[in-house]
Amino acid sequence: MKSGDMMYNEYKFLRDEVVNYGNTQVSLTTFTITATAGIITLGVNNKNPYIFLLSFIIIVPLFYRILFYRSASMRLAAYLIVFLEPKIEGINWETINSETITSIWENDKAIIKFSKIIRHNEFTILAIISDILFLYFYLQQENTTLVFYFALLSSLVLTATIAYSTYKGNMTAKMKEHYIKEWSEIKECRKL
Repeated sequence: MKSGDMMYNEYKFLRDEVVNYGNTQVSLTTFTITATAGIITLGVNNKNPYIFLLSFIIIVPLFYRILFYRSASMRLAAYLIVFLEPKIEGINWETINSETITSIWENDKAIIKFSKIIRHNEFTILAIISDILFLYFYLQQENTTLVFYFALLSSLVLTATIAYSTYKGNMTAKMKEHYIKEWSEIKECRKL
């Protein structure tokens, strides 16, 4: 097999991996929304406020798994940009995509503000809904206990953590730029 064929095969394999990460993110998000909706339905039907907090058992781990996939896909895309696309004639999807996104983010402040508000906030929204329903159904009861305050504080801390991580995780263009810089330094050190 020629060197060009090997590079093209590597490119195709890694590009497919980036697509698989994206598909996995969509599947996990769909599952999380569906499972959380089921938990919310169960909580409403049983009028038990603590059932709403079970949604965090689904939301938190899957949210961080999706952040991992997002970071991994950016890392792979940066590798393609630095190592393979310059060497394979006619193959430059990741480079053009990266340049286009960077240009949009740098030039259109309205898109940036709107995108930061809505982009990938499904998990934050689900967490807020769970918090509100927990509080609503609990306050219909006569007494508040220490367990209530602990549960409320825990759910609010988790929601705030998810919201902050979502905000940081939405900076995919910067994340990709960071990985491009790292891969470029490695390439320079190895003189590849």
